[in-house]
Order: sequence, then structure tokens, then C-alpha cells
Amino acid sequence: MEVHKHPHDVMHRKNWGEYFLEFLMIFLAVFLGFLAENWREHVVDRRREKELMGALVNDLRLDTSQLSNLLRWRNGRGTLLDSTIQFYSTQNFLRVPLRAFEMSGQLFRLGFFYQNSGTLDQLKNAGDFRLIRCRQIIDSIEKYDREVKRMEKRDAAEGEQASRQRELVERLFDGKALSKIYTDSILFLGRNEGDFFRHSWLTIAVNPQYTDEYLNLLINFRTLWRQDTNVEADLKDIATHLIGLIKKEYHLHG
Repeated sequence: MEVHKHPHDVMHRKNWGEYFLEFLMIFLAVFLGFLAENWREHVVDRRREKELMGALVNDLRLDTSQLSNLLRWRNGRGTLLDSTIQFYSTQNFLRVPLRAFEMSGQLFRLGFFYQNSGTLDQLKNAGDFRLIRCRQIIDSIEKYDREVKRMEKRDAAEGEQASRQRELVERLFDGKALSKIYTDSILFLGRNEGDFFRHSWLTIAVNPQYTDEYLNLLINFRTLWRQDTNVEADLKDIATHLIGLIKKEYHLHG
């Protein structure tokens, strides 16, 4: 007589411990994969953070170099501005040496700060500020950014003052006489820019009704100039301090 066995009689039945072990292995595999991915992202973020901070230091070095040059230039222009004010405040005249006109013309030429903002723009626009872990560095970057915006506004105001000064100088000096002098190719052959005393015998007529207005404008401009010079000096100090913070935090050299 043939005996038939039911399939369930030979199938192994798992107990709860085996099910738990399978679950635990799957859980551990998923969890370890999650940890590995997090660690990989952490390593990539830290590498990216250090690269960005190194790039920011390079930008800040360019900024401080530019600010140093601007401050030296401003000191020279400040001396010229003081000399021009002293000249116009101590004389009553209908004619002035040509160098007085050239001194006034030199004051139109302004120097503005142009930030190297590539890395900072990337930090703001790409959301990479999240990579910076040091709160002190974030605060210093934001402070520097605010001061740059402040400097930009002051540069704009300084440019407006210089435009007013240029317009007033055009009314102050005799344009026909200036045109004749500056078109004399023999007189100005080989002339160097800024050489105010080369042709000291030349004089130019002025319209005296504008001298007081011009002098007052120069005095106001000197106040603005000195304030802007101080803002640029402060901006350089903030940038220098930020460079030091970043180099220390990220162990950057050079």
C-alpha cells in the first residue's frame, strides 16, 4: 500500500527566533548602509567646507590688498584736498595759477572699492553657509558683508559729491582761456600729469561769485572723505581679522 506524505509535513517551520534574526540582519544592513552614506556625506561636506574657506581667504586677501592701495591713495588725495581748501580760503582773487585748476581737477578722480565676492556669492546663493560649523566665522562673514554694502553706499555718495564739485568748477573757471591753454601743443608738449608747478607763470580767470560756494563744497567733501577713509580702514581690519579666524579654524597655511 503506497503512502503519500503531505507537503507541509516535510516543510521546516521557522520559530520566532529565526524570524527575529532575519529581521535583525536586514535592519543592521540597512542601518550600516545609512551610517556609511552619512559618513561619506560628512567627509564630502567637510572637504567642501575647507575648500570654500580657502577660496574665501584668497578673496579676502585680494580685498585687503586693494584696500591698502586705496588707503594710500586716499591719504595722498586727502593732502591735496587740504591744500586746495587752504589755497581758496586764504586768498581773494580774480585770477589764480593754472595749478589751482589742476588741483581741483585731481579731486574729481575717485577710487572705489570693488569686492572680490565670488566665494561669498556662492556661499549665499548655493546655500553653502550650512557647511560652516563655526558660528564666530559666520558672524564675522556677515559683518564683513554688511560693511562692504555700507562702503558701496558711501562710495556712491562720494561720487555724487564729486559730480557737484565738477559742475561748480566748470562755472568757477574761464572755459575759453582753459581751452586755449590746453590746446597749445608747444606749451604742453611732454607735460606730466599732476605736475602742478611746471607752468607756474600761467594764470586763469575765475568767477569770484562761485568761490565761497566752491570752498564750502570742498569743506563738506573733506568731511565725507575722512569718514569714508575710516570706513575703508575698518573694512580692512574686519577682513584681516576674518582671515585670521578662518586660518586658525581650518589650519590653513600661507
